[in-house]
Amino acid sequence: MSPFEYLKQAIVGDADKVTYKLDRPSLAAVSGTSADGKAIFYGMCQKRRTITCFDMVWNKKDQATFGPIAERIARSFRKNR
Repeated sequence: MSPFEYLKQAIVGDADKVTYKLDRPSLAAVSGTSADGKAIFYGMCQKRRTITCFDMVWNKKDQATFGPIAERIARSFRKNR
């Protein structure tokens, strides 16, 4: 299973709306909103010797708090490519 396939299976539901996706052999990311628009999800996987992933889901009303946290974690993955 590719890193992107893993993320999609782990955090994206059938009715969820994906707003961003990145599908490369060594780096994958997916983000979007729940079907009802009340939750935001973000996940990222990096494949090197091992696969390292993180995923987060939070209420849309908490975007100001959790959005920057997800961005900071994502930036840390890109530094290690």
